[in-house]
Amino acid sequence: MPQIKTAKKRFPETFAPSQSNGTEVYRGLDQISKKLIKSLVEKTKYEDWKRKGEYMICTKPIKYSPHRDWQSWSYSKSIAKNFGGDATLVTKQDNNFYFSNKTMRIVFGDNEREVLHNGKTFSNPVYIMMHFYRFEDYLSEPLMKKSKKNKR
Repeated sequence: MPQIKTAKKRFPETFAPSQSNGTEVYRGLDQISKKLIKSLVEKTKYEDWKRKGEYMICTKPIKYSPHRDWQSWSYSKSIAKNFGGDATLVTKQDNNFYFSNKTMRIVFGDNEREVLHNGKTFSNPVYIMMHFYRFEDYLSEPLMKKSKKNKR
């Protein structure tokens, strides 16, 4: 990492992301783990979720702890959605993201408008959005029950 950080400063056209810090980035989740569902039920209320088009977006940040030190994120919501059917994570790019679009195309041979994040923590909040039908499958009923209990 120290060499990559130094290279990012010396060769930003290769090692720095093409988009500026603060740009939204997306990561598709192929499956939502039972642990994540349990956490969302415990830590959110139905009122914390807002419908926007085909998505339900949680307005409260979630704790996202990736399994690997490097994760790919996309500048395109639709591309991230294709990587994962159940949900999409959203955060903002910061100094822990690396590699320009050109570098990513050379290395991986495609144009996914991708950037890599290094580390298992994030300095910007991470949010989750789910397709409405997945929200209905996983969260709607438990959150509604929880909301009704709290109103008593």
